[in-house]
Amino acid sequence: KKLSRKTMRVYLALLGVFFIACSLFGGADSKDSIVDAVFTAAVEGDAEFLADLVEKRRFDIRPAELNEKGFTPIHSALFARQQAIEATASLEPTEDGFEEVIRILLDSYPGFCFQSCPVYFAVHLRNTIALQHILHYCYNATHSLVCLTSKDVTGASALHQLFRSKASGFARVFSKAQIQNTTLSPEFLDFLKITPPSNLTFAALTESAQDWDLRYIFDFFRSKGLLTEDKLREILTISDSNHDSPFHLAARDGMFSSLRYIFDEFIPNLKDREYYIYQLRNAENLSPFQVAQTSGWTSLFYSTFPEFQNYTAPSVPASFDLQETDSETTTTTTASTTEPPASKPLDAQLYYQPGIYKTEASDFYGSLDLAAIKAQFGGLKFNVSDVPYGELYGFKQRSMSLRAFINKHMNKPTPADFPPYIFAGNNREVQQMVTDKQWQIPDVCRELMNLGQGKNKISLVQIMIGPTNSGSPPHFHGMACNVLLFGKKKWFLWPPGKAFFVSKHVGKWIKDREEEGTSEGIEGEVVIEQNAGEVVFVPMHWGHAVVNLQDSAGLAFEL
Repeated sequence: KKLSRKTMRVYLALLGVFFIACSLFGGADSKDSIVDAVFTAAVEGDAEFLADLVEKRRFDIRPAELNEKGFTPIHSALFARQQAIEATASLEPTEDGFEEVIRILLDSYPGFCFQSCPVYFAVHLRNTIALQHILHYCYNATHSLVCLTSKDVTGASALHQLFRSKASGFARVFSKAQIQNTTLSPEFLDFLKITPPSNLTFAALTESAQDWDLRYIFDFFRSKGLLTEDKLREILTISDSNHDSPFHLAARDGMFSSLRYIFDEFIPNLKDREYYIYQLRNAENLSPFQVAQTSGWTSLFYSTFPEFQNYTAPSVPASFDLQETDSETTTTTTASTTEPPASKPLDAQLYYQPGIYKTEASDFYGSLDLAAIKAQFGGLKFNVSDVPYGELYGFKQRSMSLRAFINKHMNKPTPADFPPYIFAGNNREVQQMVTDKQWQIPDVCRELMNLGQGKNKISLVQIMIGPTNSGSPPHFHGMACNVLLFGKKKWFLWPPGKAFFVSKHVGKWIKDREEEGTSEGIEGEVVIEQNAGEVVFVPMHWGHAVVNLQDSAGLAFEL
């Protein structure tokens, strides 16, 4: 039973070798720790450490290796890069290691080029340097082209992202610089390939950002001989989850410079151009030209495409009420809110129009009140500011418990003129509030937003709580559905061609309108009053402002 000292030494040595081998070549803990190290290096932009790991370990990080967010290391690096950009506009892109991390990962593990589709994320986040790295180091250009047109779980593709306006994302950057009276560095502007806009309208921001990435990608694939006539027609007519082609998205967002480039470089024949503009149809049976009309871009369309000035275009279906915003006369449309339609199968064309709806959950939502919210969630803490997400736009922001906020600012006999607002999304507190199934998105929103398996997915769930006179100043973003739990709100909405961004308290914006004599409405403006239990649907990139007419609380579901 006893071992000699010599045998014991041999035994311990062999045991040590075994554990070292497990640690280096296959132990689960070691593999996990190495994967964690790669993700950490990617997120921190630590290219030197990552290169050292690659050189010494020669481990294999497969595209299937995902972190808790479902990201690969490349996606983690791209997302971290985006956060760094948003944190400070003075960041020098050439002085950090994120792009070098992308290069190392792509060069070391070619599988990332196709299976994890980094082209999609680089386009989505407007990371121009990473995009160049990805196309350069992913040696199989055919795979990259397949990746460009491959749809994600929501039915979108990088190709569709290229034809969408980047105005919403850049509004925050330029608004914050405006509020803080800072100048964006030339390096930062060159990194994003954007020129400072003349103003913060959707149109000006779209024009400033435009389509560097689109032109770069199309020129790249043309240089590889991949954009044959048949392939071009195939990718330009591919539909997303909403059955929109790239031309429909560009028409909705006023990206006519992109379409002009495609025509001039790839589609010289006028008859072919007419097909893409007037005959190509989406699920709503609308052509790109008709989508441009509904979004307030008619004048810009004709100035960009003079060849169509005398073309007799098919009329928009009679059942579709256009928001025509090119007339000389300013018009304001007030949506009736006395009897919103009950939830029922919706006309697909409503996808392009704002509206107000009753829901199957109206009785539940309408039964909530301030006391119930305070009793159930009073201990939760939220950021409070004059505007939603104030810190992102250069406003002061502070943290308060919901109970303290209600006690200090709500249920007052004389409301303040410019009170603060709670507006929070996708954080722990919001998740805590919406876990009850009754709080989930109403069916009418699911239908309007085309939700479901293989279709769109909600990216942001938000809670809004505020006193009378609080709210959101004019802004724009993706498609959203807004449920009012209790209170009353007033909405001002504008089609994308007339949308704009304002960096001030909504009460100050309304006061300025009155003093400037423009309170009768902006051209194409739609005004809606929303009561408890009702839903307001805001189409993609429609500008809107909201003011609480009473103490109010609501939920917003955004794509």
